[in-house]
Amino acid sequence: MFQGITSVTVDAKGRLAIPTRFRDGIADRGGNTVIVTAHQYDGCLVVYPLADWEEIARKVSALPDGSADVRNIKRRFIGQATECEIDSAGRILLPQMLRTFARIEKGAVMLGQVHKLELWSEEQWAANEKINATLDDATGLPDAVQQLSF
Repeated sequence: MFQGITSVTVDAKGRLAIPTRFRDGIADRGGNTVIVTAHQYDGCLVVYPLADWEEIARKVSALPDGSADVRNIKRRFIGQATECEIDSAGRILLPQMLRTFARIEKGAVMLGQVHKLELWSEEQWAANEKINATLDDATGLPDAVQQLSF
């Protein structure tokens, strides 16, 4: 299970060292391969252990192609997915196109989301946090969320 938040750095070659606690979770899921792709709704990247990705990709690819929105989701989410091997130093190489999409240059934030990781540029994460600070009133949230007791 992935949880918590960590500041990370992307080097000039586009390599990102995955924090040990997240690497351990990836290894527990059966290997040292992850899939990195564009998040469907937010301007970040998502990182899935390969086994978890295969299940998600099957579900997405099974959606009917009759809708332009579904086709576009498939193009972004599956079409931009890149398999990345974790090297002996615990790093992955982030493709330039995905770094550009997420506006990741050097500083980034890695955020655990139970079965996946999100990777945000520092600037995008800071802007997102400002938006989240306005969620003091839960009345606009879906009923399922309002029913949760935190």
